[in-house]
This record gives sequence, structure tokens and C-alpha cells, in this order.
Amino acid sequence: QIAASKQPKFKAGAPLKDAVNS
Repeated sequence: QIAASKQPKFKAGAPLKDAVNS
């Protein structure tokens, strides 16, 4: 949840991509 708050694009609509990138 913290990561989502830190990354605005995370909530943009690419959480899966962000998670994989992380």
C-alpha cells in the first residue's frame, strides 16, 4: 500500500507492471 502512495503512476492503471519492475 505504501508503494502505491509513493508511486502515483502505480494507481494510474499499471500496478502489475510497476510491481514487476520493482
